[in-house]
Formats: sequence, C-alpha cells, structure tokens
Amino acid sequence: MSSIRCIHLIAALGITASASSVSVAQHEGHEHAEEPARQHADDRALSDDARRLVNLYPLSVCPISGEKLGSMGEPVLRRYDNREVRFCCAGCIDKFEADLDASWRKVDEAIVKDQLRYYPAQTCVVSGEPLTEDGEDIATNMVYGNRLIRLCCKMCQRDFKANPAKFLEKLDKAAMEAQRKDYPLETCLVSGEQLGSMGEPVEFVVAGRLMRLCCNGCMPKIIADPAKYIAAIDKAWQEKGKYMPADHESGHDDHGNQDDDKDDHGGHDHGGGEHDHGG
Repeated sequence: MSSIRCIHLIAALGITASASSVSVAQHEGHEHAEEPARQHADDRALSDDARRLVNLYPLSVCPISGEKLGSMGEPVLRRYDNREVRFCCAGCIDKFEADLDASWRKVDEAIVKDQLRYYPAQTCVVSGEPLTEDGEDIATNMVYGNRLIRLCCKMCQRDFKANPAKFLEKLDKAAMEAQRKDYPLETCLVSGEQLGSMGEPVEFVVAGRLMRLCCNGCMPKIIADPAKYIAAIDKAWQEKGKYMPADHESGHDDHGNQDDDKDDHGGHDHGGGEHDHGG
C-alpha cells in the first residue's frame, strides 16, 4: 500500500529565527549540549518550494497599516533573510524597516496568536518536557521563519536552531496526525479535485495547518498566495466547529494582529505624499 506523500518543512541555511518569549520554564530534568555543532546533513539542499514554505507570510493583513492584503491592489512582497513579509502597498515598507525590532515583534505576536490554536504538541519538541505545569502554560513561544515553535525553556531554543530539520519534521508529523483524522475537505484545497483521484494526496504543513493537495503541481499557487488558502482551510475547519480563532465571537476573520493603529480603508498616511495603490 502506498503511503501519503508528505513534504516536511525542514529548515535550510539562511532561514532566520526570532523569539518572542512569553514565559520561561527552567527544568532540571533534561540536559543541553554545551554548544551543539551545526550538522551539515540537516542543512541539506531543499527544493525552492519546500524552503519557502517555512517562510511564507501567513497573515492576511499588512503589518504596518492593518489593511487586508489585496484590498489596495496586489500586495508587495519583501523577504528578509528568506522570511517573507507582505505589505498592502510599497509605502509601508519604509515604516516597517525604520524599526525592524519593533516590526518583527508585532509580526511575531500576530503569528503566535494565529497559530497557537493549531499547535499539536503538549510537550517541548526538543526535550519532551511538558509545556504546562499545574494547569498553567509555561511554554516559551519562538517564531522560526514564520512558524510558531513552543519550547519548555530558552535553552531549548539554541538546541532547536542547531538542528531545525529534525525538530520541524517532528512537529509537522504531529500536526499531520492531529488534523488528518478529521480533515474537513475531501477535495484538493487548490484545484477542487477529489483527493486520491490523482494518486495519494500530497500533504504538507503551512502556518501549523495541514494542507492536502491532489498533486505537487498545485503547490505553487499556495506559495503565491498563502493567505488565500490559509483562509480557505480555516473556514472549512470552523464550519466543523474546530480550531476557532480566539476572537471569533467578536466577528474577526483576519489572521493578523489588528490592535494597533488601524486606519479606515479610505487611506492611510505614510508621510510621503500620494502613492499609487494600483497593480
């Protein structure tokens, strides 16, 4: 019997990680290497598509204006050490880059908020230690590429970054197993073809979500417009009452953190005069 084709989102050279630490647990029960050497086998060459999946911008809004991507013309894509960011227009790029630390913190916070509901593990992917203690969440949240990783302590961040391929593969497997049994669609997320009609479905994980396609040929469309397909799988899950967003009762469907400086769609000021939003 043939097995389902899986694309594990393993890390490649040049992928960056940024950490947003929520709480730090210090555990006595596991050891950390003094300074683990980077294993070249774990930086093995990937296809361009597989490498980019780790870094796809998973939010549906511009990190600066809060505008829905696509509402002001074709989104503008920028990459920072392979990590994608999509803006509503070119005028937002300078503001993002004016204070990169603050901008990345805002993006990371939105990613954590969005992906937390899909996170499949109750233990640290590195040490195996629990992420809760007496019912309290004690995890450290790290954003690697554009992917949420939950660890028991900051020391495990170093170990994760030394061997990301191993731990991302482990996390992908957990996400696939958790979501496959109740997967809400019987058709390809992209083509609409019946899953299995072209051989075993292709499976991979984007932003913590299992995505099942009829074939590898559908993957470039997800890479080109990840927010569209993230929204589609979210809608399918929510119709089954699963993986509901934390703020669903207030009617928000967007994946981004829109708490800060949200302007009306009538326009937002970049301080540089008028600029064309059209594509």
